[in-house]
Amino acid sequence: MRASEEDLREYLPYLDDTYRSEDQKLELLQTLRSILSAFVDQGFGVDSVLLARPQHHDGTTETDAAAE
Repeated sequence: MRASEEDLREYLPYLDDTYRSEDQKLELLQTLRSILSAFVDQGFGVDSVLLARPQHHDGTTETDAAAE
């Protein structure tokens, strides 16, 4: 889910000392939010890569079983 531009505008003052245009600042904030969101998704196990891995009946993945 992408943050709306209005949601991100409240963080623009934190980027005042970076010599970027407002559009560049918003793009940077959207990118940072996307990266952070990916880490949270991965931490909670809802990352698309993790969901795509085949699961065994005992809950382990094929890569977990191969590591044993």
